Amino acid sequence: METVVFFAAVACFLCAGVTYVVMDYRFHGERQGAMESVLNVQAEAGSTKKKLLGYTKFMDYMAPGKQSLSEKMKHLVAKVVREYVYVENIRKETLKRDTNGSVIIRYSVEYSFGFDVKPDGFEILGAPGGIEIQIRRPTLITTPAIKSSSHEIPSGVAPFDEKEIVAEIRRKLPEFALQHGAIMSSEESVRALCEKKLIEYLRNFLVSQPGVVQVPGISIVYK
Repeated sequence: METVVFFAAVACFLCAGVTYVVMDYRFHGERQGAMESVLNVQAEAGSTKKKLLGYTKFMDYMAPGKQSLSEKMKHLVAKVVREYVYVENIRKETLKRDTNGSVIIRYSVEYSFGFDVKPDGFEILGAPGGIEIQIRRPTLITTPAIKSSSHEIPSGVAPFDEKEIVAEIRRKLPEFALQHGAIMSSEESVRALCEKKLIEYLRNFLVSQPGVVQVPGISIVYK
């Protein structure tokens, strides 16, 4: 009887030991799985944080962006070519004849528009909607260039020697072009061309900087 009790006790002890080993192994596996889950979460959190920082990293390069833009601004020129027709009526006294005359001048002009290139002439600021470039309106930055010109005498007008008259008219064309250019600088289409060049340059600069994942919208605000 005592032998049976002894073996029964040993059997219980062995069962308990096996159960402990099995449970400990299972819990160890669970602990290992939990630890891996924690590490994965930490890795994902680190990756997410890095990505989020990439979306705001552009703020670190606003000042260098302004400096670079100031240096390159004079090259960010919007060129516009316009065609014109000018009619000069010539009095008969000038022609020394019995009837008046006229000359039609056709000419094209290339205009160059741009922004103030001085560093204190503009600001680049963060705004709720993205990035704002606060700057003065674009202006005509060089003397307009007369690209071509031609002339003709309207049909029905008696022929006359127009050589000197045409030469005099052509001397007036640069002044006409300046007047047109001053007006054009206020046109929405001209401003849009200038703004596009400015925005594209700043965006490309910021995107190329280390750690920058995305650059928000950039807008122009006139002072």
